[in-house]
Amino acid sequence: MARRLEAPGPDWAEPAAPQHTHAVTLATLLGALVAFLFLALCTNAAQAQGADVPPALPSPSPWAAPAARALVASDRTPLRAAPREGAGVHAELTQGDLLEVRGQRLDHLHVYDHRRERAGFVRAEAVRRLPPAAATPSTVHSTSSSSPFSLPSSSPSSSRAAPAGAAEAQELLSLLRFLRHAPGQEALGIAYAAAYLQAASAERIDAEPFDALGVMAERLGRRASRGRPGDATSAQVEAVAAYGVRFATLEREGRMQLCYDGEAFRRVLALKPTSAEQARAILALTRHDCVDPQLPPTARIALDAWRADLLDLPWPRGYNDLPQLTKNRLHLRRAGLWAARAHQQARQGRPAQAAAERAIAELAAVNKGEFTDDDQPEYAEAAIRVGAARWAAVGQDALARASAVGLRLVNVTGSEPGQTCVQLLAAESAPPGRRAQGPHLLAERCTFGTVWMPSLAMRPGGDALVLAVQPLEGWTELWLFRAESAVAPEAAAGAVVAEGTARTAGVAAVATRERMPWRIDVLPPAPSAPGLGYIEFAGWAPGPQPRLLVARESRIDGRFHRRFEVLALDTLDAVKQASSPQLLSAFEQFSDAQWRRRTVALR
Repeated sequence: MARRLEAPGPDWAEPAAPQHTHAVTLATLLGALVAFLFLALCTNAAQAQGADVPPALPSPSPWAAPAARALVASDRTPLRAAPREGAGVHAELTQGDLLEVRGQRLDHLHVYDHRRERAGFVRAEAVRRLPPAAATPSTVHSTSSSSPFSLPSSSPSSSRAAPAGAAEAQELLSLLRFLRHAPGQEALGIAYAAAYLQAASAERIDAEPFDALGVMAERLGRRASRGRPGDATSAQVEAVAAYGVRFATLEREGRMQLCYDGEAFRRVLALKPTSAEQARAILALTRHDCVDPQLPPTARIALDAWRADLLDLPWPRGYNDLPQLTKNRLHLRRAGLWAARAHQQARQGRPAQAAAERAIAELAAVNKGEFTDDDQPEYAEAAIRVGAARWAAVGQDALARASAVGLRLVNVTGSEPGQTCVQLLAAESAPPGRRAQGPHLLAERCTFGTVWMPSLAMRPGGDALVLAVQPLEGWTELWLFRAESAVAPEAAAGAVVAEGTARTAGVAAVATRERMPWRIDVLPPAPSAPGLGYIEFAGWAPGPQPRLLVARESRIDGRFHRRFEVLALDTLDAVKQASSPQLLSAFEQFSDAQWRRRTVALR
């Protein structure tokens, strides 16, 4: 009987799959074995043909040797996407930027900018290559914005690269010496200073490279403070920040000012500098315009004490070797600083006469014949600072003169902390047979500034007096106390008529004096916000219309102004004014002798 065959189903096809898999695996193993035997035979044949040939060395890693580095030589150097002039621009490089050179194509270098994290091509003539040792990083930084040319760390654990040859280091130093005297090349000069500090051995590094670095950084800060639209100075400031050069941004008279933090100059003072290097470092670290105006009083006092100690450092290399111009600059800096310290000591209730006398002596030691045009503003600023605080060096003889006419000026503590109130008192007159009731308050005014009581000056008639008050460092105002008899009679009569009284002008003046016998007016050094300036009493001019002589000196918008004025005592309007007292006859005839002897306005 014939058997019927059924169509194969799934149960019949499954056992064949394992047999096919084993066959494939066996074929793969046999192929691998044949290939291994073939390679072994080839290797043996090669060794038999050239047994004395050494095996080839592995290709070196690109990080095994120090990469070539280059510095950008000019501002706005394009970093292009291809080695041709028409290629797209990835970024604009600034002078002093450090680039890693990875190759050359045609007349362009293939570079990588680590600060911007951009690769591209620059023209070979737009960069300056560095020696290999100067291009070796000295330390490893954790941030990509840091540069391998950071200043040497004071930590003993920091590593340094192998020193370059003496010729290479000397070449970098020669370039640094040239660039320190090239205005506009500060960023490139700072980059070369960092390269020299990286390449030279520790034994060869002295104060000179740090002095050059500090000079260029300070000059760059001054240029950035006077920056104009479209100027590349701000880009240079960002470029040198990669080398550890930092600037502080301050606001002065409505303008932003950049000041170098002075790290390089501090290192100069620690490396046995020459007299000229020490003087430059001290002058850079004690600048008045680089003191933060937002410092708390205690921090400002500590800073000024440190600056005073810095200016009084000994001179191991000889102070007499300095040129007279440098000595003048040191005298001016000491004069302004000790004037500030006199004001601070007076605010603290400490004796300030020695500090004020030191400031006056330093200003007097200046040789006015040894000045450049750039030093004239510094001289004017120092004179203003001394003139604002010079009353701290004067005695109390003026108070005795005021007491002789029956007036007394006293200081009392105000209602708020740090406040001082000035009271003008007069002895109360009593009829015969009655006892006086004590002193009578004529006028009072309060301030948070320093009241210089020795500045009191009384008019011979006893109806007016002036007093110097210093609310801020370098800013002294003049308080004018006037009896109503010193005011124009029509002004006093008009005030009474406005109240509805019907009296004669003489009776009205008497009534006004009884109600408000004295008034106080404040005369500022300049019609501007308090900054730098002083106004001082210069004399009384007699006559039917009494006059007040004053001298003003101030700095407004960076310009210095000095003028001498004759003011009407009733209205305080300037009747006459001039830039020199010799041009005013009232100053020639009636100026106060004590003012002529002590003022700095006649320097």
